Amino acid sequence: MYGVAIMLIVFATVCTLTTACSPTRMVDMTTTTTPSTTTIIIGRRKRSAQPTIVTAVSDEPYDDSRNQQRLDFVDKLLSRMAKSQGFTYNKEEIQEKIVNQGGNFAVEFTIMSELDCYGLRNFIVDVKKNTAHFAYATVICEDVKPTTISWSSSMSPPKIVVFGTIIQDLISYTERFPRPGETVRGTEFLSAHGGKGANQAVAAARLGAQVTLIAKVGNDVIGEENIKGLREAGVNVDRIEKSSKTSTGTALITVDARGEQTTVVSLGANLVLDESSATQHADVLNDADVVIAQAGARQSGNRKMFELARQKGVLTICNPAPRDRCEDRSIMGLIDILCLNQSEAESISQTSMSTVATAKTAAGLIQQKGPKNVIITLGADGCIIKGSDAQPVHIPATPSKVVDTTGAGDCFCGSLAFFIAHYRRHGGTQLPLDDRCLHEAVKKAAIIASLSVTRKGAQTSFWTRDEVLQLYPHILD
Repeated sequence: MYGVAIMLIVFATVCTLTTACSPTRMVDMTTTTTPSTTTIIIGRRKRSAQPTIVTAVSDEPYDDSRNQQRLDFVDKLLSRMAKSQGFTYNKEEIQEKIVNQGGNFAVEFTIMSELDCYGLRNFIVDVKKNTAHFAYATVICEDVKPTTISWSSSMSPPKIVVFGTIIQDLISYTERFPRPGETVRGTEFLSAHGGKGANQAVAAARLGAQVTLIAKVGNDVIGEENIKGLREAGVNVDRIEKSSKTSTGTALITVDARGEQTTVVSLGANLVLDESSATQHADVLNDADVVIAQAGARQSGNRKMFELARQKGVLTICNPAPRDRCEDRSIMGLIDILCLNQSEAESISQTSMSTVATAKTAAGLIQQKGPKNVIITLGADGCIIKGSDAQPVHIPATPSKVVDTTGAGDCFCGSLAFFIAHYRRHGGTQLPLDDRCLHEAVKKAAIIASLSVTRKGAQTSFWTRDEVLQLYPHILD
C-alpha cells in the first residue's frame, strides 16, 4: 500500500528525473538498454556533491511492532514495480531509515546517485493523486531549498500580482478603418472595462488564480465602475488607489469587419503608479508565484516591483506595451518572461518581422538585451518562444472563428501567468524556468486566448474556468 506513494524513489535511484510541469501528468520517459539494467534518461542531469534526502511521511501511527513489516512491504513492492517498468531497483544507491515523524510512520531515503532536483520534486507532486497513506514529503536537494510537498487533495490557487493599468475601453465597430481625414459609419458601440493590467488580472482570475491588482484610477465614476467590475470578476481590488490629480485612463478602440483593431490610449491615473506604489505594496509579494507588469505605468515603478520580486523569488513577466516605453535595459535584466506582440518586438529588435523565420531572429536579438525568456505573439501565425534552448521554437495558433481580437494579447499574458504560477505552486517548478514548462504553459495560454477572440470586447470575452473545462477537460490539470 506504500509502494505507489513512494514510487519516485525507484526512479531516483537508477535515473535522472524529467521536469514534469503539470502536477497531474506523468513524466515522459525515453528508455535506453544496457547489458545489466535499463536507464531512464530524463531531462538535465545534476552532478550533486551532496546526497539527496527524501522523507515520505505517512498518515498512520508510528508502531515499533509493525514498522519493519511496513518497510519490507515497501521494498518488495518497489522491486516488483521496478521489474514491471523494465529496470532494476538498485538498493546500493539508496539508504533507508524508518523515522518517527510527529508520531507517524515515515521512511527517510538518502539517495546517493545523480538526479535532477526539480524533476524529483515535480515527480513527487505527480504521484500525489495515487497516494492513499502518505500525507507529505520533505525534500532536501542541492539545487533547491528544502521543501515540503503536500499530497493533500486540496490545492491552493496560484497567487499572482499584477502591477498595471486600468483603462476604460470605448470601442467602435465598423466595416473598415477610416483613412486620414475620413469619417466612416460605425455599426456598433461598446463601453467596457479594460486596461492591460486589469485585463490580465481578470483573465488569470477567471481561470482560478488568486489575483491582486496594484493600480491607480481617477476619483471619478469611470474609476469606481472599473473597480466594481474587477471585484465582480474575482480580482482583489484592495490595492487599487484613487487619484484626485487626474482621471481614469481611457482607450479609443476601432474594430473592423475582419476583427482587427486600432487603439489610442490616454493613460491618465496610470502614470501616477510609480516606485512608491511598488514599495508601499511590497508585502503582497510575500506569498506570490508570479508578478506581471506592463509598460503603461511609470518604468521606475516596474523596475522597483521587479527588484522586489527578484528578492523574494517571485517570477516576473513583462508585457512591454505601449511599445514606445519598453527600451529600459535596467528592467530587461529583471525579466524572467518578456511577452510581446509583433509591433513591440519589431520596435525592440529593430528588425522587420514578415515571416516566422524573421520572428525567430528577432526573439534571439531581444533575448540578448536581458530577459531570460522571450515570447512573441504573431496572431494567426501563433507565437515564437526563445528560452534557454539553442533555437527559438514556433508554436502554431489554435484555429478559431475571429469576431474581435480586442484583449486577446492580454488574455494570453494573463493565462500564461496562471499556468506558470500553477506549475510553480503545485508542480515544484522553480527558477530558472524550465523550457518544457514554458512551452507547455504557452500552448495552453494560446488555446485560452483563441477562445477569447470568438467574443466581442476585452474582459467580456474572457472565458471562465467552467466554460474552458467544458471544451478542454484536462487543460487546467
